[in-house]
Amino acid sequence: MIRTCRPRVLVAMLFLLVHLTPARYPAQAQPASPTPAQPTQPAPTQPPPAQPTPPPAEQRRVIAVEVRGNRRVSADQIMAVVTRTRVGETLTEDLLREDIRAINNLGLFADVTARTMVEAEGVRVIFVVTENPVITEVVVEGATVVPVEDVQKTLNIPQGEVLNIVRLREGTRAVQKLYEDRGYVLARVADTAIVPLEGRPDEARLRLRIAEGTIEDIRFSGLRRTRLATAMRHVQETVKGRVFNLNALNRDLQRLFDTGLFDSVRARPEPGADPDSAVVVIEVAEARTAQIGGGVGYSTTEGILGFVEYRDRNWRGLGQTFAATIERSIQSGQQRTNYELSFTEPFLDSLRTSLTLSLFSRTSLEFEYDVNTGVLASRFELQRAGSAFTFSRPLDPLTTGAVRFRSELTDIVPLQLDPTCNPTPGPCPSPAPSILSDGRVVSVALSASRDARNDRLRPTRGDRTTLSAEFALTGLGSDFGFTKYAADYQRFFPAWRQSAFVARLFVGAASGNLPLQEQFVLGGPGTVRAFPVGWARADSIVVATLEYRFSLGTIIRALGDLQGILFVDAGSAPIQPTDPKVGYGFGVAINTPVGPIRVDLAFGPRGQQTWVSLGAPF
Repeated sequence: MIRTCRPRVLVAMLFLLVHLTPARYPAQAQPASPTPAQPTQPAPTQPPPAQPTPPPAEQRRVIAVEVRGNRRVSADQIMAVVTRTRVGETLTEDLLREDIRAINNLGLFADVTARTMVEAEGVRVIFVVTENPVITEVVVEGATVVPVEDVQKTLNIPQGEVLNIVRLREGTRAVQKLYEDRGYVLARVADTAIVPLEGRPDEARLRLRIAEGTIEDIRFSGLRRTRLATAMRHVQETVKGRVFNLNALNRDLQRLFDTGLFDSVRARPEPGADPDSAVVVIEVAEARTAQIGGGVGYSTTEGILGFVEYRDRNWRGLGQTFAATIERSIQSGQQRTNYELSFTEPFLDSLRTSLTLSLFSRTSLEFEYDVNTGVLASRFELQRAGSAFTFSRPLDPLTTGAVRFRSELTDIVPLQLDPTCNPTPGPCPSPAPSILSDGRVVSVALSASRDARNDRLRPTRGDRTTLSAEFALTGLGSDFGFTKYAADYQRFFPAWRQSAFVARLFVGAASGNLPLQEQFVLGGPGTVRAFPVGWARADSIVVATLEYRFSLGTIIRALGDLQGILFVDAGSAPIQPTDPKVGYGFGVAINTPVGPIRVDLAFGPRGQQTWVSLGAPF
């Protein structure tokens, strides 16, 4: 939430001075003063002075109503609002005041007075008006973020006509709303002035001065471990000296929150030293970013798994990420050790280029199935060791481009088809994969991702698009030369009570000498979940998914932190629209300090498959 406060402002207003002249009646005769008595005679008693009497009723009857002083505004327009002073009716000052007020409310006059002339038949009422000047030009000062033409159009003061104060008042409010609608909530119309033209007293220039509300300074509150320079790097649009914009500030706050360095982020503007400036105070609560963890689990591809991990997402307070992971797995009596080291520098240069380095060694148990019968054709160990470094840079507020360089050495070790087979009576079959492709892959990958979702963890609207192309080049030392293309599109449709429908389409295709370890794989938590990993491997793939995600708290309030998922998957590898593999199921997800953990239960022709994953499958 953001609280907005405005500096106290002094708004210059144009007041119209209305003069009300009382009705003028004939003077009443005063009695003559008595002649002073002679000193030798007693003074006579003096009678009380006579009181003035109002004119007879027939002299207060209105016999005519006129308008004088108008030059461009028609008398008919003025008389149309004179509704209380009517010919044939008795004149009173209260009624006269109401009509003067009504003429003033037209907004066309700088001064309005009323005169009365008593005649033998009654009273003649004359409204005397002084017109506002004719506006020859509208000058807008101080407008930098909104085009002057837009301000003039919104102000709606025509040139070549008598200035209408009522329209001017409405126009200034409309201009302020124009700024607010565009996020400039501190902007205001600071002054309006009528500047007479020299030698032309009936014409004037209208000047409008706008105070847009600039940012005097940006301050952080709540930083403990994170360095100020690190936090300021994510504040990209709210910049000192710029005009304050609420929408830009909210985007900057979202960027700060998306770093994962803070549990909460909010901001408030405070008055600056100048009445037309503000100080933006960003309040943060830092998250725990350094973690040491371990555990024991089970994976269908790696068996019983134990791991120890150290991860710091704010290494040295610079927003850098350092992670080290060691895994030890045991499956079918065989032990495997995996490790990975990674480091990310999010701000390599002033253009916010990030660099990620990784070293890894992984061994996994893989399967290959007969594409016609679905029977297990081979079991093998896939050993990968190598390194990768990735450069990424934001192309616009929603789009990020990346370049990845990868060198990976792969070794494939065939295993017994039946791990329980006893080789003593005879050899146990250990068929190799259909494409035995040991060797090194050296590749360059280009990708672009546009994320327009309203939330990174639990989005309910928007979309995300990712396009990638990878080129393995023998000239760089690769044992294989191939090209891979992939497109991934996801769309989120809001439903009731924070629930959403999610549609996804993934398409991939490759050409050249594509080794087994680089083929597209159908099956598993990221494709068609009703089939095991490796159900199909091919040079092309298509997967379509529809999910309905909802809060379980809508069913049972105590389960408000859990998210339920209903899904349907369909896909094929290679692409065969006439023979898709289909599955359906349900899942549960919960947010944890290490990210969302999700469990999916899928059903299909191969029976039931259960998947546990960290983060959403897509």
